This record gives sequence, C-alpha cells and structure tokens, in this order.
Amino acid sequence: MKLSTSELRNAAYASIKGQWWQAIGIIICLNFLSAQTGKLSFPFSLLLSIFIVPFIWSVAVLFLRNYREKTNLLKNKTIYSEAYKDFVRIILTMLLCSIYSIAWSLLFILPFAIIFGGILGYLASSGVKVPLWSGVFVVLGLLPAIPMIIRYVLTAYILNDYPELKNNGAIDLSKAMMKNNRMSLVKAIWPYALIYICVSILAGCFVVLLPQLKASGSFDNILWFLLILCASIPFALWAQVCLYNTLAVFYEQAKLEFEGSVSTNIQ
Repeated sequence: MKLSTSELRNAAYASIKGQWWQAIGIIICLNFLSAQTGKLSFPFSLLLSIFIVPFIWSVAVLFLRNYREKTNLLKNKTIYSEAYKDFVRIILTMLLCSIYSIAWSLLFILPFAIIFGGILGYLASSGVKVPLWSGVFVVLGLLPAIPMIIRYVLTAYILNDYPELKNNGAIDLSKAMMKNNRMSLVKAIWPYALIYICVSILAGCFVVLLPQLKASGSFDNILWFLLILCASIPFALWAQVCLYNTLAVFYEQAKLEFEGSVSTNIQ
C-alpha cells in the first residue's frame, strides 16, 4: 500500500528516533568535506570531489539501511569500505547523474538568466538603482528543471540494491521508479528542501557581500548577518537529516511499488 505524505514523514521520524545527534554529526562531516573542495586549487579540488563521492553515496545508503534494519547509524561501519571497494561503479554512475542534472539546469537557467540579465541591464542603463542581491533571482530559472532532475534521486539507493547495474542502467531504473511519483516526493520533502536551499542562499550571499560590507565599514550589518546565519544553521542541519531520511523511506516504498507492478505485468 502506498504511503501518504504524512505517513512517509512519520516513518522517517520513527526510524531516526533516538539517533538525531548521530545523524547530525554525520551530516556535519559530510558538509565539512564538501566545503573543502572550494578551498583548494583546481586539480586538488577535483580530486577531492571525486574522492568524497563514495562517502556521499554512503551517507544516503546509511539512512536507508538504518530504516530497514533498525540499527544504530554509527554501528553500520562496513558501508564505507563497501563504497570504496565499488569505487569505479559508484563514481561513474553518480558523475553521470551530475552531468545530466547540470545539463537540464543549464537548459532552463540560461534563457532565464539572459532574459533577466537583459531586464536588469536595461534598468541599470535607465538610471534605476538595481540592488546587487537581485541576481539571486536567477536561480528561479532552475524551477522548471526540477521535475527532470528529480528523476535521478533514487540512483544511489539503486546502486546499493542492484550491484549488477551501473551508469545509465541504474539511472534508467531510477527514472522508471520515479514515474508518476515525482509529485509525491515533492510533497514529502519540499519543507526540508526549502529550508536547506534558503540557508544555502543566505550563506552564499554572506560570502559574496562580506568583502563589500568590510570595505564600507558596515560592521553592524556584518554582525546581524552573521547572527542570522548562525541561528539558521541548526534548522539547515535538521532539514538535511529529514531530507536524507525521507528520501530513504520514499525509495523503499517506490521500490516495493515498482517491483509489484513488474511482477503483476509478468503474470
């Protein structure tokens, strides 16, 4: 039986009960490693990005196994060695997923950015003062790409459950499982995704505007901005844990539904 949105979230909460601190610790480690890629020069950042892909895959599958086996998150240590033993298959498949996602994003965001940039340029040339932060609205061009990108979100779990699949084989199965399920997933995860995206945009704006605020001597603005950012970090961590956990529960239901429909068709 297909779970409703509230049942999905309740099942996700139940599976993580008593393990919130462990889950948050894992997410902090993941965020820390991911942040290091932006601090290194090109060859080293690329190598680190490739090296941590199996760790990212491991975190996703860790929540899935925790939901299935009802075990402590930190006791399932073998998953990391499994990820690096299957390094090539995981790297190539997840890289292919990223390429497809970037391609869909560019397909939609570039026309939007050109049109939006043209409007802002016209306003600026007309003497209208255009705020610097208005460029953030370019990300709205990603919205039409979401239904296409979301088809790939189950690929990591498929690599775990179907070791014979890789590259387009795993991605195609993810697309098949997501058929007619995209809206169900959006309904289940949108609050968590929205919180995480908003905090990420806030952090990005802080990094971009910090040099200008320093140059203008607006230390009070820096302090308030920093306080707001720090206050929002716990919400972002909570949202990430809920996001990973809900995706794991959703995949389990989508897999059961898909395998049931396949067996019915065969019969």
